[in-house]
Amino acid sequence: MRWSARDVRSLAVGLAYLAPALVIFLVFVFIPLGRTFYLSFFNWSLVRPRKPFVAWDNYLGLLDDENFILALKNTTLYSFSTVLLSA
Repeated sequence: MRWSARDVRSLAVGLAYLAPALVIFLVFVFIPLGRTFYLSFFNWSLVRPRKPFVAWDNYLGLLDDENFILALKNTTLYSFSTVLLSA
């Protein structure tokens, strides 16, 4: 398929309209999400400047935490019951 000049111009206008929203989405969603995921591999505190790398230990520790498992069960139960009752 060959693009005509009109198609290219229409695509450029569409991207120009989307650009501000994409920049805002990048700055306020994707960058903080990526930074949070990166920091989740470190054991750090606001009062300690040192950040030792702990790899997956933070995530594995969640699986042993009774409070996390209970919160996960409650969230799942609430989500399913809300979806089923609203349908």
